[in-house]
Amino acid sequence: MLIEISQRLSPFSHKPGNFFLVPGSSLQVQVFPTKLFFTDLSVSENASFTVDVDLQGPHKDFTVEQNLEKGEISVFSHTKEGFVRYTIAAGEKGIELFCEKVFPRGLTFHIGNEKFTLFSKDSRLLELPSFEKKPSYLAEQISLGVHKKQNWEQISQRKQLCEILPIWFSLSQTVPLQKGSDSYSGTGFFLRQCEDLVAKGEKLRICDGLLQFFDGAFEGVLAPRCNEVNFLGILPKSLEKASFSSLLLLQKSYPLLRSLFFKEEEDVFSFVPCLPPEFPAGRMTHVRTSDGDVIHFEWSKKLLRRVIWIPGRTRKVFLHTPSAIDSFRIRASLKDRGQIFQKGSSIALEEKKILYFDHFQK
Repeated sequence: MLIEISQRLSPFSHKPGNFFLVPGSSLQVQVFPTKLFFTDLSVSENASFTVDVDLQGPHKDFTVEQNLEKGEISVFSHTKEGFVRYTIAAGEKGIELFCEKVFPRGLTFHIGNEKFTLFSKDSRLLELPSFEKKPSYLAEQISLGVHKKQNWEQISQRKQLCEILPIWFSLSQTVPLQKGSDSYSGTGFFLRQCEDLVAKGEKLRICDGLLQFFDGAFEGVLAPRCNEVNFLGILPKSLEKASFSSLLLLQKSYPLLRSLFFKEEEDVFSFVPCLPPEFPAGRMTHVRTSDGDVIHFEWSKKLLRRVIWIPGRTRKVFLHTPSAIDSFRIRASLKDRGQIFQKGSSIALEEKKILYFDHFQK
């Protein structure tokens, strides 16, 4: 009775000059075939540097792919000299460039007056002052039943949150912790609007709010902006100018998006508490609670179907289910016949002893 997500989160773009966040860091990179523009979004002055890439065009099938499982960005294309592929990732003290495949002469990079050449399987760490890498861990994931190729130009045109939200949710967990509270001016208006909709349980309006947030506060492949770049005419005039780390928008997106599907309040746990009708089926895996529990669950036809709960410590909890559910079954093993629990009953958890929930009945 496993609950897994097979979809791999690797949005990609063929557009030269698109913006990507380097997973696990505060840096964004704008990628062209022969230039990389890095910008630190954690500081108000947006410290930046440029890397020139010694490649001869024309470029065929130029592609930039952000692999959220591996925490890296791959850049590859067919050039006049042959195929080239290199990756950009957050190292311990800066950005690591790794050449997976290059032509015999190697690939030369220029940073200011410095240059270096990497051959296939070579790497180079670009040390940066005050660089902070977020520790890697098995992140929570959401699947909303879409398995299309994650071509970002097409995703941006379709504007289907069932495609956008799983990537948005996973990326929001890779941002190093940002300090500051002033995140509601500028495009933070869209964040606050969505938080208000969720707090009021406005299930029918939350997707419209999230799409406004997506359109107004992000550029490229979910690179956040504290000031509107698309000039949609939605922001109130008094909020048009702001100065804060735009990464706060992603950082605060994590609890916002999570609260649609899972909510924890002391010993009460809610599943799909604010589920919009646009997401009738889906699953969420590796949910980590404040007590160290790991929870996997899925729903279909807007109703909770299965839950696998691995307790982090022994205690009693309460399961808050949607109003349409009156009872459910809990088993200690897949061969166990289990016990039926009524809504509102306390549930005894024992550390590391897996519990299987199913038969959610009206």
